[in-house]
Formats: sequence, structure tokens, C-alpha cells
Amino acid sequence: MKAGIPNAPGAQEAIKSRCTRDARVSLRATGVLALIGLLIASAVLRLWGIGWGLPHSGRYYPYHPDESVLLHVVCQVNPLWGDFAPGFYNYGTLYIFLCRLAYDCSAPFLGWGAVPRFQESFSQWVHDFAHLLLIGRLVTVLLGVATVGVTLRLGRLLWGERAGWLAAAFLAVAPLPVLLGHYMTVDVPATFFTTLALAFAAAALRASADRRRLGLIAAAGVAAGLATGVKYNSFPALLVVAVPLWDTGRAPGGRGRAASGALIAVAAFVLAFFVATPGCLLESGKFQMDLSYEMWRNREGQGLIFRHTPPAALYHLGISLPVGLEWPLFLLSVAGLAWSLRHHRQEDVLLWLFILPSFLLLATAERKFVRYVTPLVPPLLVMAGRLVADGWGSLPTAPGRRCRWFWGIAAAVAAGAALAATVAHLGVLSGPDARDQAADFLRRQSARHDIVALGADAWYYTLPIHPTTGCVKAAALYGGPPAWDNVPAGQPRPDLFPTEAFTVLAPASQPAPRGALRLDQLARYRPRRVILTDYEYEDPQRIHQVDPSFRSGILDLLAALERDYVLEREFRPRPSLAGFTWWRTGIPPHDWRYFMPTVRIYRRR
Repeated sequence: MKAGIPNAPGAQEAIKSRCTRDARVSLRATGVLALIGLLIASAVLRLWGIGWGLPHSGRYYPYHPDESVLLHVVCQVNPLWGDFAPGFYNYGTLYIFLCRLAYDCSAPFLGWGAVPRFQESFSQWVHDFAHLLLIGRLVTVLLGVATVGVTLRLGRLLWGERAGWLAAAFLAVAPLPVLLGHYMTVDVPATFFTTLALAFAAAALRASADRRRLGLIAAAGVAAGLATGVKYNSFPALLVVAVPLWDTGRAPGGRGRAASGALIAVAAFVLAFFVATPGCLLESGKFQMDLSYEMWRNREGQGLIFRHTPPAALYHLGISLPVGLEWPLFLLSVAGLAWSLRHHRQEDVLLWLFILPSFLLLATAERKFVRYVTPLVPPLLVMAGRLVADGWGSLPTAPGRRCRWFWGIAAAVAAGAALAATVAHLGVLSGPDARDQAADFLRRQSARHDIVALGADAWYYTLPIHPTTGCVKAAALYGGPPAWDNVPAGQPRPDLFPTEAFTVLAPASQPAPRGALRLDQLARYRPRRVILTDYEYEDPQRIHQVDPSFRSGILDLLAALERDYVLEREFRPRPSLAGFTWWRTGIPPHDWRYFMPTVRIYRRR
């Protein structure tokens, strides 16, 4: 026996136990460090360009149209003083309350003023208004990063460590959750709560003690109710509790416990929804009216935006998800769905109970915004992670090793392509906005007596040629309306409005948008330059290609511009990385190009 090494069996077992314990501690520490690194990377991507489009003294409105709406609603509530009724229920109000609370709790420490301050000129508090928007975006960032951690937990509970880590890594870098994670909108917050509901249901499926399982089922109901209190079509997250309930009911004497669990889950869902959106009780008439409006909008569509586009199911499968994930990661997710159908275990059913009803809700709607598929992304990526994990766990034979290499390369390509697309898009988001560049160009090239015409009534996509340019609709209360529409009651609105740089000819936006610049005004005033963006001309051109009988004022204006004007400059930012350019020839989907519109400036011949 070597000196110093005990030979007693008890001593050897103690050494083995200590080594095992030390290995577990080391592995746990490594996992914690890896999780911290992943969350930091997720946060960095979501914070990169977070200041895009914030209002300032030269532009009173944000460049994202939905943010103007949510900012207005946040300004209508004050949870700290018991005001929970904003009078607006197109969305649930939980995220609105979170943004308000976050601002009210942080503003005193940061030296920011209260908002709103309608008794003062908006120019005096526009910076605090921008701070409110920034805080709302940071709440989105926090929930987006937290969703990465919840997705890791969901994948681990269902299919093990490797599947969880892969799914979380995919979610950390995928373009859709990263880009939407920059905005003060409801899609990423709702996704956090739906994913949390899935994770609680998965934990309930793994729980052995009845009391713990019922508690986790109740927690899943709460998370689903909170998700619905952010965005109403999140309610399918409640359906996933059926899997642990069914598993409970299979045990001897388990039917009663399963029935009790179902009642608890529904009660928890309803209570959580009431807490998240108390206005459904406080202002039930307004709640029903706004909810009915949203349902009507989903049936009727959104003006020209989605006319003559593929049916919603095909649109989301062929455009929204490939754009939001990049094609390699999307195809890997589709393969994960197929793999899931082949195995159809309880864990598969749990995810399908959310994915399928949620997708069917989207498939029946006429509104087809890319952001609508956001809640589907975490469970789809868990499916993709599970597929790669199963492939990597092949038998250690020669074919098995080749299979491992294949799935490892597939995962690397999918994650790499998603990260490349994300970085390229963030490069545009964090750079100078096309509208700002075009406005600077006009100021440099124009004389004060030059007439510059807007091709259509102003909105968020219009160049900030005046601080109030896009202050319409909800934003009209915050520095608006546009200066050329701000005339005393009873007085005629002049066609021309002088600014320091040039004279503006703009179609009226008040009391209702007038649409395209009239041809008689174009002929009468003969403006030196005319401004158009793809948000104004893309839909009419696309519809006209399909239906030549379609007519619109924008098409008539374009015909006149082609005859009497030349395209002087086009500002067309596009994501680019390592020599590859996204959307080199095509036009991105409507809500995907909020930060990269195309601006055309026509000059009279």
C-alpha cells in the first residue's frame, strides 16, 4: 500500500463521495456561469440600438406607430394612486401598468419629471416623454432576456439539458425576438408569460407529489392569465395544463384530483386576468367595445396592407417565421415539429396544445403582421433543440458519429445564420435613420422659398421636416397636430406652410387623413421636390400588379412624378454583413421595416 492513502473501504467510499460532490458543484457552477453569459449576450443584442427613434426637441413622436399608442395609454393610468382604468383596451393592461410603475419608481432617482404635463408646452417635457418610452423599452428587454432563461428551463424539463441549452441559445440570437425586444410593444412581454405558463405545466408534468403538481398547475394558470392580460390571444397557454391533468387522472383515484386541478387552473387564470386587466370590470362597456373592434379588425384586415397577399397560414409559414428566424433555423424548427409528430409523447402534446391553437387563431385573421408569431417562437425552438439533442445522442457507432456531426453542423449553421441576420439588422437599427438622413438632405439642398411637398398626409414614416410632422392620431396629444394642420377653429387651412428651411405643401391629416397629394395642387404650386416613402407607394403598386383595375391617388401621383420629375435621391437602408445584403431587391414586410423605410425624393425637371 502506498503511504498516505487509506485502505479502509469506508475511507475509499468517502473519497468517492467527496469527488462526486465536488464534480457536481463544479458542474453546477459551470452551468450558472454559462447561463449568466447567455443572458448577458441576450441583453447586449437587445440593448444594441435601444435609442432608435426616441422623441426629442426636433421630432416629438417615435418612429414606431404602436409605441405612440402605448405611450398615450401609459399616460392615462397611475397604479401607485389606484388609477387602473386607462379607457383603452385594444390590448390588455398588464404591460402598461408595468411600464408606468417602472417609470414612476425610477424617475425620482434619475432626476426625470412627471409625465404627462399637459399644462406645459410639450417642448418642455418631450425629453421626459422620451425617458418614458426608454423605460418601456427596457421593460421589454428585461422580459425578453428572462424569456431566454425560461426557455432553457422549459427545454430541460421536457427533453434534458442539451435540448434546453440549444433552445435558449437559438432564442438569444434569433432576429424576431431580438428586434421586437427593442420596442415598447406587447408581443415580447406576452411571449414571456406564455412561455412561463408552458414551463410551469412542464414542471407539473415532472412533479411526483400531488400537492406540488397542483400548485404548479395553478401557477401555469396564473401565467396564462397574465399573458392574456398583456395580449388577448394568448389564452391558448391555459390549454397546456391538460397534459399534467391527464397524467394525474390516469393514476388510481386521480380523477378527482384532476378535476380539482382543472378548476384551480381556470380560477387562477380568470383571477390573474382580472388583476392584469381590471378595466374589464371597471369599464366593462369600453372593454367590450375595444375588444370587439380588435376582433373586427382581424376579420376585415388593415386597409391596403395585406390585400392580395397569401392566406394568413401561408403568409406566416412562408414569410413571418422564415423572416423572424432565418431560413436555416426555421427549417430546423419545422423538422423538429415533424420529429415531434413521429414520437407524440406527453411532452410533445404539451407544446402542440399551445402551438396549434395559437397558429389557428393567426390563420383565420386578415391581419398578418410578422410580430404576431412571436409567442410561437420559444416552443418552436424547443422543438428544434430537442431534434438536435436527439440526433447528437445517437449510438456511438460509425453511423451514429456521422449523425452527430450532421446535427452539430445543422445547429451551428442555424444559430450562425440567425445571429448574422440579427447583427446585420441591428446595424441598420443603430445607425442613422433614413428619414433623418433625407430630412438633412432637404435642408441642405433647399432654399427658403422652395416648395417641398409631402406625397401623402403625414404619419410615423414621414420625414421629420418639423418637430410636429408625425404627431397624428394618438400622438396628436403630444406636441401635435402637425403645424400646418394647427389652425384656429373657423379659419381656413392654408395649403402652404413656411419653415426655416423651405415651404411645405402637405395634404391635411386633421380631422381625418386626406391621403395622397392632389394632382391639382401639384400642378398649381409646382413644388421643387416631392417626398414619398415605401409605406405610401408599396401597397398600391403591389395591388395594381395583381388587379390592374385598382386605382389610388398615390398611383396617379406616381404617374405625374414620372412625367414631370426625376428621382433625385433614394435613401434605402438594408441590413448587410460580409458582403451579403438582406432585402437587396425586395421590400421587407410592413412591420419588419419600421426602422428601415425607403425614402424617395423627386425633383422637378
